[in-house]
Amino acid sequence: MPQPAEPPAAVPAAALLERFRALQAAGDLAGALAAIEPLAAALPDNAAIQAYLAYTLERLDRPAEALAAYARALALEPGYVDALHNRACLLARLGDPAAEAAFGDVLSAAPDHAAARAARLLLRSQRLQPDFERALALERAGDRAGATAAYRAILTELPDNVPVLQNLAALMAEREPAPAAELWRRALALEPDNVEVRAAYGQFLLARGELAAALPELEAVVARQPDHSAVAELIQAKADLCAWDDVERLVPRLAASIAAGVPVIPMAAVRFGGDRPELIEQAGKRFMRHVLERSYPGGVAARRHAPAARDRLRIGYLSSDVRGHIIGLLLAAVLERHDRARIEPYVYHVGRRHDATTERIGAAVAGLVDVAGLAPGAIAERIAADRIDVLVEMNGWTRGGCSEALASRPAPVQLQWLGYPGTSGGDFIDYVIADDFTVPPGSERWFTERILRLPGTHQPFDPAMAATATPPRDRLALPGDALVLASLVPHWKITRPVFDAWMRVLASLPDAVLWLVDGPTEARRNLEAAAARHGVAPERLVWARPVRMAEFLGQLPAADLFLDTFPYGGHSTASAALFAGLPVIALVGRCFAGRVAGSVLRAAGLERLVTKDLADYEALILGFARDRGALGRLRAEVATKRAGAPLFDIAGFVRGLEAGYEMAWRRWCAGVPSGDLIVAAR
Repeated sequence: MPQPAEPPAAVPAAALLERFRALQAAGDLAGALAAIEPLAAALPDNAAIQAYLAYTLERLDRPAEALAAYARALALEPGYVDALHNRACLLARLGDPAAEAAFGDVLSAAPDHAAARAARLLLRSQRLQPDFERALALERAGDRAGATAAYRAILTELPDNVPVLQNLAALMAEREPAPAAELWRRALALEPDNVEVRAAYGQFLLARGELAAALPELEAVVARQPDHSAVAELIQAKADLCAWDDVERLVPRLAASIAAGVPVIPMAAVRFGGDRPELIEQAGKRFMRHVLERSYPGGVAARRHAPAARDRLRIGYLSSDVRGHIIGLLLAAVLERHDRARIEPYVYHVGRRHDATTERIGAAVAGLVDVAGLAPGAIAERIAADRIDVLVEMNGWTRGGCSEALASRPAPVQLQWLGYPGTSGGDFIDYVIADDFTVPPGSERWFTERILRLPGTHQPFDPAMAATATPPRDRLALPGDALVLASLVPHWKITRPVFDAWMRVLASLPDAVLWLVDGPTEARRNLEAAAARHGVAPERLVWARPVRMAEFLGQLPAADLFLDTFPYGGHSTASAALFAGLPVIALVGRCFAGRVAGSVLRAAGLERLVTKDLADYEALILGFARDRGALGRLRAEVATKRAGAPLFDIAGFVRGLEAGYEMAWRRWCAGVPSGDLIVAAR
């Protein structure tokens, strides 16, 4: 505390003050008090002397007397900043509720007093901590409206509280993106070095497709903290732009982060891990632990189920894509063909978007239950209440899913299917539905689940799917007489080695063009520059606008050959191309995501179009490109497959799927531990 003003010139008073200062400096508080008390009595109108007395009494742990002395000092000089601040600090140490207002008095006298501002903020935060915990509890319980209101109420008193701004922004991100973005920007203005806030904001921007805005945020996070989980989103952003130098530089960081136990979203390992199933498994396990710790801070107990007699198996499907998404379209086709004498299907929609496909699915099931916004535990309660026998989770670690809802075992038998090509990492999911091509024997070790293998392929395709008429090539900006090689896929699937192979093909075929999906200007510029390095003119890359599935199916026949990607290959896209009569050349690897196109081609009777290394892949493309007669015969063969190939036998597929459910159910009822299952071909 600053030295008080000198008392009136009186030798005894001056001597007492000097003695007081010396004793205080020596740490003799009792002696200092003995010197200051007569001085305070002699000079009752000196605010500084009264404040000095108060401070000494405070240090001697005589708070009531200290507060009285501070009151006398402030009565004499109401704006005495040091006395105001010391009094507020004493009240705070005593736990007095008046401390927060006392720091407000300091700020009224000295608006720039940083210590008082920080102390008042801390006290206010402590006072509102129960409100913050209540908001968190509401959020975990899935009460988004209640949590939002609770966070907003806190912000009325703590407008600069970064955790509250961050949590509220995350809650509002999907339904109110513009206000959510403003909240994140406010939080970053307050704490520019907060990597968690910056990472969340960058991830939000990336999810909205705002690449240009997301990149600097994600780059700043990874620059400050190289092993941060945001490296996954940064790689995604760079891959969307085909910025391969950056992708290849960042992928080792991704692997290192996963190895270090950082909870990186497992889809990043699937997409960019370099065909390494062990990395995908590691990422899945670590991320599942992270999600369970966040969703169930007190732990989660598994339900116990007893076998019950059933005339029909109750099958539940949990998905965020119960809409006009390809997963929703394929699910609708399956549900409509379930044998209702054996199967009673339910669908639990964890997503927020509804459309005509949602209505179609609702008409095909015993119950369509909207569980969007509910906490994982509440979703599990709803599923358990319906006494579901076999629960099928269809998202995995894709956006919008809720695999953690299965942690309490709302159903006796739980499976993962279709949406995510890898292991969940959770020991409460019994099976992954696959086939013996996507997960060949020996690959089971990369899954925490057992494998339920369907005959043919694990991926259905609906031959009744709508397709528009194929437009003439000139309407698609395609040269009428060119050989059109198509790879109409998201840009992140295009890797440097595969694109280089495509360019070598184009360089040897002057009449060929490559048909790609258009996207960000920078991605187009990067791909054209890569083509130029191979001596391929930019105009030989033709850009297609993104379209819906019906139009996509209608456009595909305008191409001559479809080129699959690697290491993440085509899934429903490969089936769609074959359905449209377009041959697919695939390169398969070790991971589920890179083997689906091979599974699809085999189920179409076209396994000879599957290659296992880049040289064979390139050679097979060139072989058909140079022999138009052979290519024509291949296209005719592909067209005939729609009539009889297992790939397009949706009714047969559903019978196999139902047989798999029944096998898993019987095993559970018999008390036999989960083991790999194989459904025989029909």
